[in-house]
Amino acid sequence: MNQELVYDSILFCSAIEQEILGIDSRIKNKVALGVGNMEAIINLFLFLQNHSEIKEIVFIGSAGTYDTSLCSVFSIVRGKDYHYRELSTWKGESNSPKLMGTYVAEQENFIEDTIFTNWKLEKFSVNSPHSITLLSLSELPLWENAPTLENMEVFGIAKLAKTLGLGFSSILGITNEVGVNGSQDWLKNYKLVSKKLIDELNKTLF
Repeated sequence: MNQELVYDSILFCSAIEQEILGIDSRIKNKVALGVGNMEAIINLFLFLQNHSEIKEIVFIGSAGTYDTSLCSVFSIVRGKDYHYRELSTWKGESNSPKLMGTYVAEQENFIEDTIFTNWKLEKFSVNSPHSITLLSLSELPLWENAPTLENMEVFGIAKLAKTLGLGFSSILGITNEVGVNGSQDWLKNYKLVSKKLIDELNKTLF
């Protein structure tokens, strides 16, 4: 089957336009969904209502790393498992109801290896809080089996994909270390990291 026709059933999405800018023009379905879990999940649902051909979702985004010894800044990686845990819950200052789904494992999604067969990226667990963590990591309590990365949209997208029975995967460019300077470093690095990710993606796709 023609490779381009295979990609016609895949949606390539991001949070902001910059993170998907430059993707090969032969990719038919691509959209920026907005910032944060709620914005992304609403706009994704609206998009899918008008695009019944979509069978798989690939999220292209940026992330901060909680541990540069495990995942370094400027690297390109894949998401593995997706968490939704707010900083206040992590610190024990609030409680998430047990009925609230806060975890989507990779194996819960049917993931096609269409674009990853020749692109062997390391995989990491990702946390998607409502806001960006600016505390020094030394100020946070230990979280057993803690995620390595932080991104604000990926959990919501993964959860909707799981609910609708769609394939899901994510590719993330690491822009900064999570902490006091995280937002400033993201702003300084995200265009460079986005271009690197898209350049590598285009080489892999075609």
